[in-house]
Amino acid sequence: MVPIVEQFRNETLKANRRPKVIILNPTRELVVQTANNAEILTGEFPGDSFSLKVVKLYGGVDWRLHEQQLNRGSDIIISTPGRTIDLCDRKILDLSDIRIVVFDEADRMLDMGFKDDIYKILQ
Repeated sequence: MVPIVEQFRNETLKANRRPKVIILNPTRELVVQTANNAEILTGEFPGDSFSLKVVKLYGGVDWRLHEQQLNRGSDIIISTPGRTIDLCDRKILDLSDIRIVVFDEADRMLDMGFKDDIYKILQ
């Protein structure tokens, strides 16, 4: 997360922005854990108004809640592959501004059968 935060630190961030970073995790538990750590690193710094908006997306939550969160803008999406595809198929999540893709626990995602989902997200 530190290199990601540093890369965006000098950018002018607008309200209602689309995500520039997506971090994929194989499970909702890892999404929550990663997002909690990301929120610590991306929050406001003392004497600085810089902050990045982190949105976590995973199954088991009503997709409309995720839609509301995304409509408020985001910089970093932390998500499971299944929920990412679901929200893209619903035209709720737009990945066209993504500049950084991180596969956290990539070996585990492949072991769990997410290979086709990963290729679909990258397309």
